[in-house]
Amino acid sequence: MSRYIIILWFVFPLQLWAQQVPIIGIGDDFKYEKSLSVTNFFKETVTFDELEKDLIILDFFNTYCTTCIEAMPKYKEIQSQYTDRLRILPVSTEERPKIHGMIERNSKIVDQDFPIVLEDKLLSEMFPYLSVPHLVWIFKNKVIAITMGDMLTSKNIDKILNNETVAYWPIKNDFPIAINHTKKEEFESFTKIGKYKNGLPAKFDIDTIGNYIYFKMDNVAPIQAFLYLYGLIEKLPLMKKERMIFNVAQIGRLLNIDSLPYSEWLQQHAFCYESSWPIAINEKSQINFVISDLSNRLGYKVNLDKREANIWEIVKRKQLRNKAMKAMSDKLQRLDVSIQLLEILNKDFPPILFDTKQSNTMIHLEQVKDFQSLRESLRQQGFDLIKSRKKITSLIISE
Repeated sequence: MSRYIIILWFVFPLQLWAQQVPIIGIGDDFKYEKSLSVTNFFKETVTFDELEKDLIILDFFNTYCTTCIEAMPKYKEIQSQYTDRLRILPVSTEERPKIHGMIERNSKIVDQDFPIVLEDKLLSEMFPYLSVPHLVWIFKNKVIAITMGDMLTSKNIDKILNNETVAYWPIKNDFPIAINHTKKEEFESFTKIGKYKNGLPAKFDIDTIGNYIYFKMDNVAPIQAFLYLYGLIEKLPLMKKERMIFNVAQIGRLLNIDSLPYSEWLQQHAFCYESSWPIAINEKSQINFVISDLSNRLGYKVNLDKREANIWEIVKRKQLRNKAMKAMSDKLQRLDVSIQLLEILNKDFPPILFDTKQSNTMIHLEQVKDFQSLRESLRQQGFDLIKSRKKITSLIISE
């Protein structure tokens, strides 16, 4: 089933790309004379000529993108370092009420010198994208870079304002030209690996061609690749740092320990990989062959196994009283969903385990910030939380 979902994901962007050919690319001149509808500003429209900045960064976003919203309070601080030379301009296709709702929920965004473009159509057609944040860097009316949001740093702004080249920067391109493999002989058994390809989005693809299964990965990092492959064999938990064991000399090849923008780290350590295998081999064996082949090519020994680690464990104590349950009915959600969100939002929390039989139990967690607050919240709902050490599913990478 997973295989077909992946294929559909791959086809949809290609169909969309065929309808939205980018009008302006890196190296092209930028000229936009129309007025932009804006909010969070002292006027409701603005033009690029009025901005009068050497560097304008268009930050395409939407109100569903938490990363985009969390970045906005930093914009004024960054812009204050460059006075009249820089303008970061968030751009959304969404309507005014939705943008206003986002601003009202995020008081740090409100600023009368911080225009947010709304109800945009033309800019999004000029610089089409599938994912946000999507940054377009315009320096002295010329497009010089299109990147992911993590490239927005003072160091990178300095490079541009000092007229340094950024041609080597990783390019965000959500609509690459697809290579259509049609000849049967191209899919005889083979494997190959290559370096990061600038301008190609990170992507996984599995396809069936003739008598062969074709695996393809573009611009993916080692950990990302192995977790994807093992995830095709079995359902994985959220793979937090406690579930990662590295016995390697150069950890920087696997983790971004130098605090580079992730896009730049990927440019140095991601890879492209292709292989094909006879369709007669069962699916699990095919994937294990790919894992083994990729491990050898990267110089690692990789396996998924149980290893002991520090965890928090949720245990059932008593049934929550119906009266208390009713009082929280509008805030309840499944235990498994609540805990997964909690682990995602709190990177410092260790893995949190619970009896899967309790997955559908409805609970409500509020103002959880550490072990004690989570324990108190759970105790009010018939559970307890204990610290323990147990063997948990772990990704082990050795040399």
